[in-house]
Amino acid sequence: MKTLKQTLILGVMALIMLGCDSDNDIAKPEFETGFYGLATYGAGDCFHSMPPPKIETAPYDGVLYFFPAVAYKEAIKDISPVDAYQTIKNVLSQAVATQVKKGEYAVALEAGEYIVLYVDEHLDEHGWNHDRITVESGKVTRNDFKFIRCLTS
Repeated sequence: MKTLKQTLILGVMALIMLGCDSDNDIAKPEFETGFYGLATYGAGDCFHSMPPPKIETAPYDGVLYFFPAVAYKEAIKDISPVDAYQTIKNVLSQAVATQVKKGEYAVALEAGEYIVLYVDEHLDEHGWNHDRITVESGKVTRNDFKFIRCLTS
């Protein structure tokens, strides 16, 4: 009887441990081509130093924008610091937008090269970050993003 109780207790503990969420456990989406993963965000001092400062990040809640790379390059080719805010706001409508909740995102995209952009609510010359990705036809790939907003430069 004692062995049965121990076995049951160990079994319940194993189930509890298996059911615990992990930052790395994100379900692969059901679409055929695109990306999914974890997006984190942090803000801090980016002053040029060696080694670079460690900036803590947390799961991002907001929107990620996926622009075809050629369209993005064309949209920002004449950007100036004076009208940067308005230019970025205008081009957001040309992107595929996906909601990020607790850092998790998934987006179905056609094959091609994309610029991934998040827009900070304090948009200024340091208020947007981007990354470049390539979407392969017929593949759903995990890609984690870490966006940092520099409070100093």
